[in-house]
Amino acid sequence: MSGINMPLQVEVEGRTWKLFSVDFMADERKYSFYIYAINREHASYIVDDIKHTAELSPGNLVGIVKRI
Repeated sequence: MSGINMPLQVEVEGRTWKLFSVDFMADERKYSFYIYAINREHASYIVDDIKHTAELSPGNLVGIVKRI
C-alpha cells in the first residue's frame, strides 16, 4: 500500500507551519484530512474557511508532484 508522506512541519517564508489533523463525520463514519497552519488557532480559522468554501475539484486525482 502506498501513502503520502508529509513532514510534521515546514518552513514557509521564514515561518514554521505545523501539520494538523482535521476530523469530520460523513455517512456515519469518521474521516480525516490534514492541513498546515502556524498554530492551533490559525488552524481553527482555516477549518472555518473550509467549512464555508469547500467544493470538490473536477476530475480524479492521478498523482502527487513534489514541488521544490
